[in-house]
Amino acid sequence: MEDFKDQAPEMVEENHHEACASELKTCQDDLRNTKERYIYLTAEFDNYKRRIERERSQWIEDAQADVLKDMLPTLDNFERALIELKSQNLPQELTAHFAGIGLIAKNLHKVLEKYNIQELEHAGEFDPEMHEAIMQVESSEHESGHVVDVYQKGYSHKGKILRPAHVAVAK
Repeated sequence: MEDFKDQAPEMVEENHHEACASELKTCQDDLRNTKERYIYLTAEFDNYKRRIERERSQWIEDAQADVLKDMLPTLDNFERALIELKSQNLPQELTAHFAGIGLIAKNLHKVLEKYNIQELEHAGEFDPEMHEAIMQVESSEHESGHVVDVYQKGYSHKGKILRPAHVAVAK
């Protein structure tokens, strides 16, 4: 207050008012900047949470697909065993025992269905996205470039190829 000794009371009040107004404007600017920063950080954090949740879901789906893909050779073996057993003329008492193999294969198919694993369509024209040609064969019944025989079934998971089908293609 010593600086204001020589000033008239009106001048002291006006200078004090200007100082308060200046300080108020500075505080308001700081508040506005802090609010803007808060809104930006809140939006950034929300985006981060959504991104992490999407990534987490994708990791879970990928892990499930990997496990289910590892089950496919087992399913193939059960199906091969069933085909072989059906082609043989076995005694009735053995056929009943081998029916269990059929039930296991059926349960594996249910698990695949539960997790959206679909068998690929194998008939028709060869598609390098879905098929892996392991041989070419002469065929009077099929046009050139069409699938003649399937040696290993292919599967997809939610639109992505999990395992391509191994096929023979007509020359």
